[in-house]
Amino acid sequence: MEAIFADFATAQNGMHGYALAETIRPQPPPSDPARLYTFFRSSNPYSIQTDLKYKLQYNPDLKLPKQETNAWIEVFTVFHNFTGVLLAAEEAQNAGPAHSRSADWSAVYESWKEVVNALLKGYTSGAFDAWTIPCLYIASKYLRVFAIKADDSIATQRDSGMAFSAMQEDPFGTGSKHEKLEDAARQINRIFGLCITDRYVSAAVRNCAFNVSEHC
Repeated sequence: MEAIFADFATAQNGMHGYALAETIRPQPPPSDPARLYTFFRSSNPYSIQTDLKYKLQYNPDLKLPKQETNAWIEVFTVFHNFTGVLLAAEEAQNAGPAHSRSADWSAVYESWKEVVNALLKGYTSGAFDAWTIPCLYIASKYLRVFAIKADDSIATQRDSGMAFSAMQEDPFGTGSKHEKLEDAARQINRIFGLCITDRYVSAAVRNCAFNVSEHC
């Protein structure tokens, strides 16, 4: 947890949007390949909010307004949960063909969407400044990445006759083969709409919004 919040404080104090976005990237940097694992293992669902308060609210290196602090606590709480879901899927994926089908990429997608929703809540409430908008680029990019993985996983299970679940009574029905990707497009449109319609958003932020739309 130390590494992520040291980078978070540096990015906040320097108002570096892209550096801030790296703290929620669901992919560890080459210099610290165990970062996500270390972050997840550093806390648990019962103490994560208390731990985050020490890192964000009582951190002498940070002077964030209360509203913004609370918004980031919410973001990193769901990000911590997401990290556990992602690591479980990656572990199954890397365990070999016999276990790779158990990798639940649909759960990864839905969990990442919770991170996206927490970010959007922070922006719509006015807790996050415009310079932090690159976080929404990361949010959009990985929505698409995980949606594709989820749809591919569902298609593989459908082809092998394994796609029975409580959420899907008829896996061989007429549902879209790109259900998650289509949902991701709707979520990205929400992000794009937030950036475009905010009258306080600068031209630079609008350009970032167009980049989100173009690349995701």
